[in-house]
Amino acid sequence: MRGFSNYCGRGSRRIFCVLSLAAVLGACGGGGGGASGGGSSSSGSSGGGGSGLRFNLDRSAISFDYIDTGPVPEQFVVATAVGNLPSTLYIGAQDQATYLNPQIEATLSNSQATFRIQPRANLDPGTYNGTLRLMACADQSCGRHLGNSPLSITYSMLVRPGLRVRPENLGVTTYFSGQEQHVTFTVQLPEGATAFTAIPVNGGSICRIGNLTASTFDLIASSVPAGDYLCQFQVDAGLRFTTSSINFHVNENPAGYRDLSVAEPNLTFTTVEGAASDAQRLHVTPSSFDGDIGIEVQGYDGNASGWLTTNAVTGGFDVIADGESLAEGTYSATLRVFGRSPHFQQSVSVPVSVTVGPGLVRPADFMPTVTNATAAADLGGSTLIQVADGPTVAWSATSDEAWLELTRAAGLTGTALQFDYDNAAFRALANGREHHATITVSTTNPAIAPVQFDVVVNKRLAQVSGLGPYLHVSGSPIRAYVRGIGFSAIGNLSSLEVQGAAGAVFTPVNDTTLQLQIPALAVGSYQVRVSNLLGAPGESRDLKVIAPVNRSYAQLPTQKPVGNVIFDAERDTVYVLDRGDFAGTLHRFRFDGTTWVGDTFPSPASSGWALSNDGTHMLEGEYPNVVRSKDPVTLGNTSEHMFDGTFHPTWQQGRQLAVTNDGRLWLPDAGFPWARRLAVFDPLFGEFSAEELPGSGILTTAELEVPRDGSRIVIGEIDGSQHGLGVLDAISGQYVNIAPMGTWGYGYRMHSSDDGSRISFNGDRVFDRDLQLHSNLFAALGAMVDDIEWIVAYGLMSPDGRRLYAIAYDSRDLYVTNTPLPPPLSRPRIFVVDTSSTQATPNDAAIIGYFEIDDYPACRTHVPCDPQTRGAISPDGRTLFYAGTDRLVVVPVPPENTLVAVQNKARPVMKRWDTVNR
Repeated sequence: MRGFSNYCGRGSRRIFCVLSLAAVLGACGGGGGGASGGGSSSSGSSGGGGSGLRFNLDRSAISFDYIDTGPVPEQFVVATAVGNLPSTLYIGAQDQATYLNPQIEATLSNSQATFRIQPRANLDPGTYNGTLRLMACADQSCGRHLGNSPLSITYSMLVRPGLRVRPENLGVTTYFSGQEQHVTFTVQLPEGATAFTAIPVNGGSICRIGNLTASTFDLIASSVPAGDYLCQFQVDAGLRFTTSSINFHVNENPAGYRDLSVAEPNLTFTTVEGAASDAQRLHVTPSSFDGDIGIEVQGYDGNASGWLTTNAVTGGFDVIADGESLAEGTYSATLRVFGRSPHFQQSVSVPVSVTVGPGLVRPADFMPTVTNATAAADLGGSTLIQVADGPTVAWSATSDEAWLELTRAAGLTGTALQFDYDNAAFRALANGREHHATITVSTTNPAIAPVQFDVVVNKRLAQVSGLGPYLHVSGSPIRAYVRGIGFSAIGNLSSLEVQGAAGAVFTPVNDTTLQLQIPALAVGSYQVRVSNLLGAPGESRDLKVIAPVNRSYAQLPTQKPVGNVIFDAERDTVYVLDRGDFAGTLHRFRFDGTTWVGDTFPSPASSGWALSNDGTHMLEGEYPNVVRSKDPVTLGNTSEHMFDGTFHPTWQQGRQLAVTNDGRLWLPDAGFPWARRLAVFDPLFGEFSAEELPGSGILTTAELEVPRDGSRIVIGEIDGSQHGLGVLDAISGQYVNIAPMGTWGYGYRMHSSDDGSRISFNGDRVFDRDLQLHSNLFAALGAMVDDIEWIVAYGLMSPDGRRLYAIAYDSRDLYVTNTPLPPPLSRPRIFVVDTSSTQATPNDAAIIGYFEIDDYPACRTHVPCDPQTRGAISPDGRTLFYAGTDRLVVVPVPPENTLVAVQNKARPVMKRWDTVNR
């Protein structure tokens, strides 16, 4: 006995010890007298206990019967001391057979010790026997046993086999794509079972079970693309089952990755009744991870079937069309070449056609594209008319469209049919569209069925269908987007011109967009157009240049809440539209050279207005589904179009409808039920569509803001009480959600610079093109000495984006309950902010100063009154137009050296307009 080191002190409370079967003793302080107790006959001497000390066990034998895959059982043996214990007592245990758990727990209480005994873990199934010796000694080396120590306990174990699958807890298994990986498992059958089954679970991932024997099976990982995969399986034996899993890491095939491909895009056969065609080969390149390739007929068109046969050959398949059971005619089918991998199956479909003689051979369809590089000689084609076999017969052909003329419409088989579309009817067809015609060929033999083939012409002559902006100011360089189609085929752009303007530079953006730059032009109209080799007329647009205008201050009555303000600078006309929830009125104010002349027009409830991007029409969208084009002078209808969905504006918005530089009109709240869609109307073709916006939530309505160049739409998303923000790029068509609007207010009082590089929100914040906060007027206005609580009502960006003009009202002048209405305490102020810096100041703004105007655009009474304000700015940046419930105010922008500087003695009390209690 060596190495006894464990010690257990004995006292009044329960003591817990762990004894090592490697002959470790624990010492416990004695509680008895000093008598020298007698030891066992083999101990040699006794310890310090009384002479009558002995130990009694509650049992002399224990047994265990358990399943090796289940929990390890335990037995408890209680030893009771009779007589006086010595002051120090060492206890220990020995199991010479080593079948027991070497750690035996002993719990000591007064004169008893309870020993917890378990079998050793991981014993193989079988029968085990042994003897456990429990010892009480006077010293740590157990040189002197106490009482009748040692005490022997015999034990027996029956370990029954459970269901066990080895190996267990495998790490990651790695192999290469293009190979399979086998992992062999050994199965220990549970008692009573004579066989097992193994199946994949959860679909098996990339694995299957194979190579089953009486005691083993393989988990086979298929050849798959590189990546990480998890395979799970279940083993059942008797009434027991177990599950396990293994992780596979598949490395890229050393030869590289490739997809399944077939060299031939289609197969065309000819044959005669009762005979098979010559074989044609499909050359197949398998994928890098699946070399097992199959082929099948994916489907036959029509009633005839079974006429295709395939044979595997090196490098692909030979295909034969068998006409034995086919009547004369043309038949088609589709072959499918596929990889047999059950996990990452790739396939290629191959169209097949066969003409069974003596029928006509169906000519292939013609699908030409007409571009600016197409010459008149290219507007036509020919195809050989022939029979599959048999004698020559006469044929004739017809076209179902007037624009497709047959210049040779009859002949004998073996000669060519010729067609042409170089005519006025074709030139009159809509550009930017595909035009379909069908040619039918018949023979004089009634037994030969006619054949048809299509001529599909994609008419894509370059044309100009939009300018953004179309209106410019003399003395300033011109930058505009030119929108249309077919620009990619123009080549060196030499066919593009701005008639009468020198120095025009066109820069391609994509097939539908160019950027145009011109030095300053004189006042006038300049046609932007593109010519073509056909000399065919195409859409063009007029770029117009007006002189800057210095206007005088004016105030004009409106007397209704305002929903929108539009300034038509070409005609010197301001449109003020009622708020969308009023069954309304459109106010028009025209400057006749001396004074502003106002008139009104009926405007249906929930209708919105916009000026077309070329200035030739006013566009009206009326709830639920009508768009009208109106003459901008008379406002009479020129056309009306019905949408098969719904749309309507909202009373809070600043720009009720949006027109992008491609000429399309965008309307909020398309579709029912509500979804994330906008309705889109294309005036060029008179067609509607719906644009689905990515993101979450629905749009109960949307607020739309477009810069004058029409390059983008900033969309204030409204989903009930939830407000968000996004940007739709009108050129690329991409939509990006920017941010929720919780910290900015709401997105229904927006105004942009001409190019969208600056945009004002709620009048008191300016954001850059990426909608990052640039200037914060709300945070930055310095206080006036009178400490007035100013309410910023609306903000207008200058055309070049370098200035913000924010109109603000003295809060004491709003919601006045006195009757009659007293004069205002303050005049409205327009704060001028420098927004030209490339350095953003999110917590400040560069205030240049302010100026005051005489009249409040908004109403000032308590009820009924909506003090909201809307506005517009002239393209030369010299005139501001603010409109509210009471009046439209025409405000010339004063020189900046006349502005009143803001004093910085204290901060003013400022309120955002959307926080004012209405």
